Amino acid sequence: MPTVAVLLLVLSHSPESHPVPAYLPRAVSTGLMVINDSVSLQARLTWEVGILEQPRNHLLAVGELGSAFAVSPPKGIRSIYQHVALIGIAYQSTREFFHWGFQLAAGPLWYRAGYAPGLPYQFENRVLGYTEGKLQFGVRVAEAVNVGIAIGFGSPVSFNHALPANAYLGGFMFSVFADWR
Repeated sequence: MPTVAVLLLVLSHSPESHPVPAYLPRAVSTGLMVINDSVSLQARLTWEVGILEQPRNHLLAVGELGSAFAVSPPKGIRSIYQHVALIGIAYQSTREFFHWGFQLAAGPLWYRAGYAPGLPYQFENRVLGYTEGKLQFGVRVAEAVNVGIAIGFGSPVSFNHALPANAYLGGFMFSVFADWR
C-alpha cells in the first residue's frame, strides 16, 4: 500500500517549468580523473528528469554520456580512452544562492588502451560494468542556472589483472559543471 501512495504522489505532482525540454542535456561538466599514475581529461553531458520536484529540492533520474582520455598515461601505456553511458538517481537542492547535490549512477564503460612496443600486452578494447558517485557544490548565477564544482569516484565493477589498463580506469574525479534546470 505505501508503494501505491508514493506512486500516486509522484504522478499527481506537477513538474516545474524548465528552460529546456527533458530530451536535451540539462547539464555539462569537464574535469580531471586521477587514479594511480594516470591523469585523464573528461567531458560529460547529463540529462535530468524530475521524479519528485519541489521549489528547492529535486529528486531526479539522470542519464549521462561522457568520454575521457589520458593526458598523462602511466609508464608503458601509450593511450587510454574511456567512454561511459550511465543511468542513476540524483538529488539537488538550490537555495537563494547556494546549490548542492549528489548523484549515484551505473552503466557500461567502454575503454581502449594501447601499449608501448616491446611489452607483452595486446591492444585492449573492452566493455566493463562501471559505477560512480559524486557530490556537487555551486552557486545560482541566473533563475535556472547553477555553476560549481563536483568531486567523486568511479570504478569498474570487476578487474581482470591479466589486463593492466584496468587499474587506470575511473578514479577520483574533479570537475566544473553548469546545470540549467
